[in-house]
Amino acid sequence: MPFVSTRGNAPAVPFSVALEQGLAPDGGLYLPQAWPDAVSVPALTGAATLADLADRLIAPFLEGEPLAAELPAIAAEAFNFPAPLVPLDGEGRLQVLELFHGPTAAFKDFGARFLAACMRRLRASADRPLGILVATVRPLSLPIMLTLGVIYTIPSLAFLAFLIPSLHLGKRPAIVVLAAYAQLALVRNIAAALRGVDPATIEAATGAGMTWRQVFWRVRLPLALPVLIAGLRIAAVTIIGLATITAWINAGGLGSLLFDGISRDYPSQILAGTVAIVALSLAVDFLLRVAERRTPAARARRSIDEA
Repeated sequence: MPFVSTRGNAPAVPFSVALEQGLAPDGGLYLPQAWPDAVSVPALTGAATLADLADRLIAPFLEGEPLAAELPAIAAEAFNFPAPLVPLDGEGRLQVLELFHGPTAAFKDFGARFLAACMRRLRASADRPLGILVATVRPLSLPIMLTLGVIYTIPSLAFLAFLIPSLHLGKRPAIVVLAAYAQLALVRNIAAALRGVDPATIEAATGAGMTWRQVFWRVRLPLALPVLIAGLRIAAVTIIGLATITAWINAGGLGSLLFDGISRDYPSQILAGTVAIVALSLAVDFLLRVAERRTPAARARRSIDEA
């Protein structure tokens, strides 16, 4: 079901977007576009627990949402306490929720618990590369880094030989090996870059009402970009050197000049291949250094140092 702004000047959005944005772009509050026909007294009759009642009541509003499948678990997590339901008839078929019954039964608290449970699942389901996971989810840092470290210690020729039976000769095993070796440098530097952002800056952005994605894209990433590009530069130069070896499995590239020159005992071809590989490494290193220096955070840091 789409949610619309109370001011009417913002486009309709699904529940998950409304939850993450908080306020609509026009400053209004998000409300359901219409009251679902499925929400009626007969549909709610027979709910055994408050969580079951909440599941039936909220399900029509989340129709078509990624969270809809998890709604029973969300309701059970958010409403896992005795509800102050007061019966209105002798048979107990009709009950009313007594608000402000103690410190945890105010209506706002029911809503806060439900929205918090939804937000936890939205954040958990967000796609985060390994570097971001290592930087933001500390318990995953050690196992991920240990796994990547073990992969990096495997000799490149042995790794290629291991993949040949399943991927055969050519570019496919070469791409797998190079991507695997690049992960350690990339993940380690991405994590270091994101962790290096001042926590006070992140806290200020969060206090201003930004969601996790907004804080990441508008605050953390721009500030971490110089260190991130430096890590990318190290990984790129390392991969260029390792890519030379993949010519051994007919993956092509500049490494073919070296292997052909060695097999033919042709020093000039070996020298040409060496010069070409070194020139490519230096060119990539130079271009990424220029990109690193031209990031807004790096320019701002230089301006402060010069002042």
